[in-house]
Amino acid sequence: MFLRDWISRQNPWSTLLRWYLTLYARVFSVIPWLWSNQQGAGPIDNFNEGESNVGESAFARETKRPIYDSVRQSKGELIGGGASGIIERLSTGEIVKSPWPGRRAEDCCRDMATEFQIYTRLGPHPRLVHIINWDPKECVLTMEYMDNGNLKDFILAKNDSISIPRRLQWAREAAEGLQILHAANVIHCDPGPKNFFLDNNLHLKIADFAGSSVDGYQPSACANQRFLPPDFDWRRQPLAQDDLFGLGSLIYFIMTGHYPFHELASDEVELNYKTHKFPEVKGIKCGDVITRCWNLQAGSAQDVLQSLQDIV
Repeated sequence: MFLRDWISRQNPWSTLLRWYLTLYARVFSVIPWLWSNQQGAGPIDNFNEGESNVGESAFARETKRPIYDSVRQSKGELIGGGASGIIERLSTGEIVKSPWPGRRAEDCCRDMATEFQIYTRLGPHPRLVHIINWDPKECVLTMEYMDNGNLKDFILAKNDSISIPRRLQWAREAAEGLQILHAANVIHCDPGPKNFFLDNNLHLKIADFAGSSVDGYQPSACANQRFLPPDFDWRRQPLAQDDLFGLGSLIYFIMTGHYPFHELASDEVELNYKTHKFPEVKGIKCGDVITRCWNLQAGSAQDVLQSLQDIV
């Protein structure tokens, strides 16, 4: 009690002690991470904590294979990574997505197989990143390079210079992308701006289906809390309405340049959503569409697309 009261006082010694305590906590919090990697855990073991792979498609089960190597050879320039794989750019300009090595490699391969299965089911489309090759032995997906990166980074970097017509175009293309998936009985499960990419003409393409749900199977991905409907339960079968709620948050981000309740912590956002309290959209383009998505009143992605097409 005395120590706590003394630390709370504003004096140089208490400030110094708080600094040392913070450093102590940070050092010891990383020790379990270092130990797990010494035991052969790959980066995915810590990146993807808490996600579930309860269900899987028959296609994914057929392509399962054990992988025990925790070291891999680079294929090109490392440009990123996600829950299921490492993203590299080849010298030819193409992108390759490879499963993480280590103990979770088998799960990653299953997710990569699911992603290829979805691309195969959907076929080529202007709203989809073009697939160039699939290597079933190594579970490596080769795809086109998207010149302008993902939507999240692009908007955060250039928000002040983006026109309303361009934002409307992106909102429509995002809805179209989800409509294509839902028509094929695929739920994306993570329709945030990091999973939409911009080509050299600034057209939007939806991507990253490794954690998605096919034919009702349990997904291995889950959206950010700001893109999840109130009382979301990952244990139940995913619904198109889950994606549509996330689409409302995505359109809000496209139109405003920031996430819903960006000024609040994630747990506060979750509490607001549970009481059906959402950000004010009065005066925001597409505000009515966003509200319908948040209130789970959007009938389908096609309905959202039609409403967006009527906005000028």
